[in-house]
Amino acid sequence: MKKFTRNMLALLLAAAMVLSLVPAFAEAPAQTNAQAVLEKGGTLKLASDLVLDTQSLAGLLGMAMGSADEESMAMVTSLITAVNKLKTTAVYNKEAFSLVIGTDTGSVLEAQGVINEETFENTFAVNLLPGIALSFDPAMLQEVAGEAMKDNPLSNMTPQEIEALIQPYGEALAKVLQETLVPQGKTEEGPFEVEGVGTFAQRVTVDVTTYNLADLMGELVKVYKQDTKLHGIIETFAQFAMTASAAAGATEEAPDPAEALAELEKSVADIRSGPDTKLVTLVLYTSADSVVPQYITAETIQTPGGQAYITILTTSAENSTDLSLAVLFNPAESAGAYEGGEDLVGLSTKAPDDAAAETEEAAPAAADGSTDWAALHQAVMSGEDTKAMLVNLTIKAITTETGVQTDLAADFRGNMDPFGPTYIGLALKETSALGDKLDENGEITLSFMSPSPILTFSFALTETDEQ
Repeated sequence: MKKFTRNMLALLLAAAMVLSLVPAFAEAPAQTNAQAVLEKGGTLKLASDLVLDTQSLAGLLGMAMGSADEESMAMVTSLITAVNKLKTTAVYNKEAFSLVIGTDTGSVLEAQGVINEETFENTFAVNLLPGIALSFDPAMLQEVAGEAMKDNPLSNMTPQEIEALIQPYGEALAKVLQETLVPQGKTEEGPFEVEGVGTFAQRVTVDVTTYNLADLMGELVKVYKQDTKLHGIIETFAQFAMTASAAAGATEEAPDPAEALAELEKSVADIRSGPDTKLVTLVLYTSADSVVPQYITAETIQTPGGQAYITILTTSAENSTDLSLAVLFNPAESAGAYEGGEDLVGLSTKAPDDAAAETEEAAPAAADGSTDWAALHQAVMSGEDTKAMLVNLTIKAITTETGVQTDLAADFRGNMDPFGPTYIGLALKETSALGDKLDENGEITLSFMSPSPILTFSFALTETDEQ
């Protein structure tokens, strides 16, 4: 059981701390849901375009293909340029769709079709095959899509309803934090200044043990047992997974959520039957005008697999809420390379500065043997340490009189075969208008090996009267 608790600790603890902060994000005003528009018989219009970074993508493709000749690279560049000129517009409802892919000067592909959502009978046509009506086998569509997806409990839920589904679990975890962990910790009055984060009035330091972890898991089990809605969602998706697997020829039996719950309860009992040992040190920072921690750090103990350091920062203003999560993992083979240092550490989620990366040096080791997370973080950001792993996530929600803007950014730095030291970044910016009619627009970017995006996908989704 030690293996289970230690391997799952960093993920479970980060999820627990984020869940405990869900209520802060649940206060956003209600927005129109795309599925709700379709269910009431409405029609949606999706306009999108994809832009690829020619230089970056051509370089990556060149690496993948080996030593590509000049003619091949010219062909790749031409293909990317052609893709960048394309724009896509789709108009659809529950019974019909229309799709146009083209450029500013004309269409390349046009398609229209109809489908019966009950029988899956369908007909569609494309301009590349004039005069020919096409269709997919309804039985095949029904087998792949399945009744499970048609009755997907999440499909008609708004973001606020999904947050409400998660909220009881966050509240249960917050209860354990406030009623069990904080009272057993060491409370100090500040001020405490955390570099790059802020100044806090109070600091609570507490060692989380295996029994505390069992308490957290036990509280989740209690909530889940009463959560019939989540039971249905899990069972639905489990059945859908088996339907899709069966269509692909697999013969495994559908997973039983009841068995999974029994296994989790057994895990809790096994933990409680063993010795109560330290797993992680939590530090909770609270500002003078709040009773809820705004900044949380978690340092796991050193294990044969390595050691992790997690930070979560939340900030709230009148019309905005921000959440920043950072997970820094130091594998056992490099543990101790960055030792000593400050105990007040704030991990930045800022992308590395190329100019600064050339001059940054690793922090010197200290004599006490503890990991200097600030030095390790700096070494990972500069590229000097290629063995440790850093994951960042930031979410910002801003509410205005006309809409809600959500910015999400996530990135990964670590060693990945076959690329070696790797950077992957994903960002989403979305704006949703308030009101009865759906009106969303946004942008998704993907970065690889460099913070500069190699792919940018822009979209606008609106409710329309077009047919």
